[in-house]
Parts: sequence; structure tokens; C-alpha cells
Amino acid sequence: MYREALASAAEARDWCVHWYHRERVFRDAAAALGEFGIEQAVALDGPTLSSYSGEAFSAALAADCERATWSAAARVEPARAVAAKTSSWRRFTRSRVPPPGPSNLSALSDFPVMMNDIVHFSFSGRLSSIKAVPGAHGYRDLRFAPTETMTPLVSPHGGADLKPLLLSAAPLAQEQQRALSLPRVRVSSRERGDIIMLGIGGFTPLDGFMSQADWRSVCDDMRTAAGLFWPIPITLSTDQGTADAIAVGQEIALVDPDDGHCLAIQRVSEKYRIDKAHECVRVFKTTDPAHPGVKMVMEQGAVNLAGPVKVLSRGGFPEKYGDLFMTPEQTRTLFKSLGWSRIAAFQTRNPMHRSHEYLAKVAIEVCDGVLVHSLLGALKPGDIPAEVRTRAIAALAKNYFVPSTIVQAGYPLDMRYAGPREALLHALFRQNYGCSHLIVGRDHAGVGSYYGPFEAHHIFDEIPEGALQTRALKIDVAFWCYKCGGMASGRTCPHGDADRLQVSGTQFRKSLSEGANVPPEFSRPEVVEILRAYYAELDAASAAQGSR
Repeated sequence: MYREALASAAEARDWCVHWYHRERVFRDAAAALGEFGIEQAVALDGPTLSSYSGEAFSAALAADCERATWSAAARVEPARAVAAKTSSWRRFTRSRVPPPGPSNLSALSDFPVMMNDIVHFSFSGRLSSIKAVPGAHGYRDLRFAPTETMTPLVSPHGGADLKPLLLSAAPLAQEQQRALSLPRVRVSSRERGDIIMLGIGGFTPLDGFMSQADWRSVCDDMRTAAGLFWPIPITLSTDQGTADAIAVGQEIALVDPDDGHCLAIQRVSEKYRIDKAHECVRVFKTTDPAHPGVKMVMEQGAVNLAGPVKVLSRGGFPEKYGDLFMTPEQTRTLFKSLGWSRIAAFQTRNPMHRSHEYLAKVAIEVCDGVLVHSLLGALKPGDIPAEVRTRAIAALAKNYFVPSTIVQAGYPLDMRYAGPREALLHALFRQNYGCSHLIVGRDHAGVGSYYGPFEAHHIFDEIPEGALQTRALKIDVAFWCYKCGGMASGRTCPHGDADRLQVSGTQFRKSLSEGANVPPEFSRPEVVEILRAYYAELDAASAAQGSR
């Protein structure tokens, strides 16, 4: 599974992948080389290549000799060249390879090695690349030049720069003052999250709330009227009476549903009514009022207000969550400082149990790092609040992850529980945050039994080519297998259900809320300790309320 994941990641970068049998590779290479054996082909005036780079690299080079069409003699110089990394143009001859040293020899796990357009070994690519340049005598004369190989982050959605709509400095103060005289429209919790995402650039390249043509096109075809891929409508609604008092072209102040402070100014370009049932069927695949997303749409105002916005506030999220709340610009800056270009986002509205931990670690094996991206907006009743959840995740990261491989951050949206469509939205705005991949496990963004367990996997195969740069990292359901003695998936474990402990967030919360035992195969003890304290506080508060 590990090798398949690496091969998939390499092929996604358009690298050549050649599979070989490690027990036969030296024999097959010797046959391809004729009178030369692999060690003879790479022999140097001193230590062999394998003593520089290890048996694994010799095997990889042998595999390339097995598949290549070069003459045996032509393979000698590239083999020598791979052993050295230089900081300036350098020439090698048959008689000498520079001795090992920090200035001219690398562990080869630091950079991709390119020879004759074939990638022999490709790792993180954080340092520099070496290209072999044929000289007058072919590969007998080789020159090397360092090149910058830090792969750029994925582009923001739409292909241009981030488009944050949040004002600052003098323009912000001016618009805040002007907003005091504008008609006020109180938004919903979901709309508040959407406004803040527009403000910080998370919904790049949108400039506000969608028109009727956009709403219809997004519902039916997952694209705006102008053709931009978008899987879920981003709309603002109000009641009929409020809408009647607003003229098209007028500016209004959009205010927080809790404290009434102004979040944004919108210029209303259109007022329209929608078929709510149609949106629910297209987006949620149901009109069942028990579905929390359907309930949200059915309870919204009768009239939608379209138009661009100027965002004036981040809704108190930075004040409440501190450094945990990060904008797309901030995460992109952080990833660049870490040298990351391949980042997997792990979407979560729950504390991370052992299955989540397993998914994140699989992603780390094929990416530079993982962004554990916690939802900070509103949840459904019974879900664990963000401040508790993020403490539990921090404890897990501290004790069970290599620090340089994981970052935790939060974003301000409410859950929509739209299953496959929401998985696409999660990938879309993670592209704006700079993530190349989104971990998609079982029942992503689902609720109840409204969606199949892997519908969120399949929908990524159904969207147009190039619709998103951020790709799904599809991982099978994970569980603890007692016979395997650890976490496994359906692709790696041959045993039956009787030997498996299924790990689910729903069961996790149920066990904690009921005070039941949580085995270590289910969750790490540091996580359980934090969550038990939270549920004990709930019980104490409930008891105090009942005694009044």
C-alpha cells in the first residue's frame, strides 16, 4: 500500500514510475548490461555507489539499467554523477568523484535526481535539483547546475491571486462609519461564516453572494453562470418584508445574528426567490426535514439578495481562537516557510480518534505535511465544540506525530452536511488555503444514511478535468485489527469483521457521553482524558440546572 501510494503521487506529478522485483533486479540488470555487473557499472576509484547511497539506491539504479536502452558504457558516468551534489557548475571525469562531504555529497533523500529525463529517486525536493548536461563526448563529460525545485503551491481557485474582500486601515474605518446609516439585515450563522470566508479569501474568486442565474447553474451543473466550478450555492436570504424595503442598487449592512455588529456592506444587485426543494434535492439529495442541511435551507428567508460585498469584520474568530484561526494567506506563508508544497488537508468537525490518526499518517507518507483543518463554525446538537476538539487534537499531535509534519488550524464555516458536494467545496477552499490534496475517508461531510459511504470518493471522478487543482486523497475505511495488531484498512487487512474494531466518531461520542470504557485501540488516552473532562462538565452543569 505504501509503495502504491508513492507511485500514485509520483505519477500525479508526471514522473516516470518503473516497477521492479527487488529479488530479481540485480540479475535482470546484469543481463541488460552484458559483461558488466551492476557494481562494475557504477564502480568508482574508491568506494562504490552503494557505500555512498545505500543498497536501496543501488537497487533503484539496477532497476533503471534493467529498463533503459543506453549502452553499458554510457551508464557509468551518470551513475557516478548521481552520487554528488554541487552548489556550482562542476565537471566529472571517469577517474574521479569528489569525496563525501557536506559541500558536494548529499544523502540523496534531499532532492530529486534527474538523468536522461528519468527520475531514479524522487523525494521531498526541498533543496536543489541536479541536471546532467551531455558534453562533447556524451556522458563522459558532465556538468551540473543547481536549480530551484521548490514546487509552488497550488494556485488559488480560478487561477489568479487570492481575492480577500476584507477591508483594512482607513477604508475599513470609513466603511464601518458609513455602515451605521445603512439599512440593517441580520444574517444567519451559515451566512456569517460565508461572509468571513469571502473576507479572508477562502471563497476566492467570488466577490459576493450569488445571483439567481448563478444559483440555478450551481445547483444543476456545479458551475456559476460564467462557467466557474462551484459545487454549492453561496447565497444570502432575508424575509419578504425586509426585501420589499430594499431597492436594487441599494447598499445594506449585513449584521451578526448574535451581537448585531456589522460584518459587511452589500450592494444589492438582484432580489429573487428560489425553489428551496430543488436546491435540497440537487445539493443534499433529499428533502427530508430531518436532514440538518435541508432544515437550514427550508428555514432561510423567502428572498435571496445577490451582490458584491465589502467585508468589515472577521466575526470575532481571531479573538476567540487566537493563532488557530488562520487565513489562506497565512497558511500559504506558513507552508512556504516549512518548505512544503504537497499538503494534505484533513477536514474535521470531531476530535481525532485512531482512525483519523491513521488517515493523517498515511497522507504524511506521500505528502510534505498535513493541515488538520478544524471547522470553527456552528455544528449540529451533540457535536463537540471547537475549543474542546482543538485541545484534543493538539494533545494528539504533540504526543504521536513528528512536529515538522503536522499543522493545526481552523476555518469559520458552518457545516452544511452535504456529503459528496460538500467534499468538493472542502477541496475548493483548501486549494485557496494552499493544500494540494484533501483526505477523503468514509462518509465525508455526511450525516445519517443519506449518502453512500464512499460517494465523496466517486464524485471527484465525475467533475470536469481541471475543475480543481486540489485532489482527493481517497482512503478506505480504517479500523483496528486484532490479528494484524494495529490500524488497517480494507485494502491492507485480510481478516474478517470478527477481528476488527470499527472506529467511528458517532460511537466515540456515544461512549464518552455515557461514561463507557474507551479502549486504547479506539482513541489515545490523552485525547480521552480531555473529552472525559468536557463531558463531566456537561453532566455537572446539567445536574446544577436540574436542582434549580
